[in-house]
Amino acid sequence: MFTRLSMLLFIAIIPTCLQFAQATQDANALVGLPRPDSTERTSPLDVDRLSSVLPIHDQNGSAPRSSKAIAELKSRAFGQQQRNRNCPAIWKTIAADLKLDFLGCNDHARSAVRFAFHDAAGYSSLNTLYGPASGGADGSLLLNDQEISRDANAPMKTFRDNLLLPKYNTYKSSGVGAADIVQFAGAIGVRSCPGGPRYKTVIGRTDDSNACPDGTLPAAFGANSSYSAIVQLFAQKGFNERDLAALLGAHSTSRAFAQQQNGIPSGRPQDSSPNVWDTAFYRQTQASQAPPGVYRFDSDVNVAQPETTCGKAFTDFGSSPPTDIGSAVWATAFADAMYRLSVLGISKDVVSGLVDCTSAVL
Repeated sequence: MFTRLSMLLFIAIIPTCLQFAQATQDANALVGLPRPDSTERTSPLDVDRLSSVLPIHDQNGSAPRSSKAIAELKSRAFGQQQRNRNCPAIWKTIAADLKLDFLGCNDHARSAVRFAFHDAAGYSSLNTLYGPASGGADGSLLLNDQEISRDANAPMKTFRDNLLLPKYNTYKSSGVGAADIVQFAGAIGVRSCPGGPRYKTVIGRTDDSNACPDGTLPAAFGANSSYSAIVQLFAQKGFNERDLAALLGAHSTSRAFAQQQNGIPSGRPQDSSPNVWDTAFYRQTQASQAPPGVYRFDSDVNVAQPETTCGKAFTDFGSSPPTDIGSAVWATAFADAMYRLSVLGISKDVVSGLVDCTSAVL
């Protein structure tokens, strides 16, 4: 029931919000209070400084507010901030659901990792700025039939149509976005492989159903698989050569299903332990010959040349004992690069307001 007291509180809050918004604009340092149509959220700094912008008089405009009243309003604001920033419980449900589908570091798990990369890697600094992520981590690979049908993406169409898209359709009524479930599934895919690291995983992205620009993905073979071409392509996404080497380590669990024209039988792995997230990939890619049954991409071999900057990172990541699972050096580098990939193309002010759901990644 909307009582007189509720009305008074409502009237009192209006000038508070107006003054707070003005103070935010003037300072250009605080994030605005949440609006019904906005994903912006207050930060702890905002709460600490609320008293400087709260009305100093009560709702009747006469008696000054007591410190107790101001403290109560700050407490309410902090509580709302915490509720806004907590990871919604639905993501733990999704994590458990996906974990069952990805059991044993299977083909679904590795497809999820690759899908997350391909969706975000649509961004390039050469792209014309558009939409929420300029072709980056926006869910377009899940939402756009044209984009998933491109040669570089088509091998993942079955995964998209039969697993990830149905999952999205199941959970979207609970506020789950396409861009978020793509990147979240990638994080669960990594964790589903023994040794796979947990990295920062956030939700709250804005979806875009427009196909990203073509030509933004690396080539495994051909002219565009050279060292310079691959390094330049990743530089246009904001990654240096060590980042590139760290991300390519995901090929530790890779199996190629669409490279028969390049001499790789369907389903063959890129290292000798494709069901384990380990550093064997780095050593075996730099070896003079691939182990029996292992088929290497030209792009990987090219960037792994020991005398190059990227190759030196390969050597560094692969220097742990052959029995080591998930080298700490590589895991740290991969976690940093993969998180940045997962928000690729999204403006920094938006990224700062995304909600951390790392705790839900099982």
